[in-house]
Amino acid sequence: WPHVVAEDLSLGNPDWSKQAQMVTLKRVELRISPLALLAQRVVIPRIDLTEPNAELQRLADGRANWTFKFDPKDPTAEPSSWVVDIGAIGFDKGHVTLDDQSLKTQLDVLIDP
Repeated sequence: WPHVVAEDLSLGNPDWSKQAQMVTLKRVELRISPLALLAQRVVIPRIDLTEPNAELQRLADGRANWTFKFDPKDPTAEPSSWVVDIGAIGFDKGHVTLDDQSLKTQLDVLIDP
């Protein structure tokens, strides 16, 4: 099966966020089932994340850095017939923070299996 590896990844935050990055990963590794692509299915049995770090934020007005809005190029277009199937997500250790002003909640979680 095709094997994909990417290292030193980051996903930036919106302009209103306190932090520059929402997510950083030292490494991502996955395999894709090639035959499923013929049926318009992206089958990924497992994704392995190395040292994921996520800083999640939601403002009092409801804006959240984990919510993405994609406006369609053509509002009358049909939805895609492609399906994505992810079997499992694994990781070694990670760090997640949550600053949710609408729920008045702050979390700081270190995951070290």
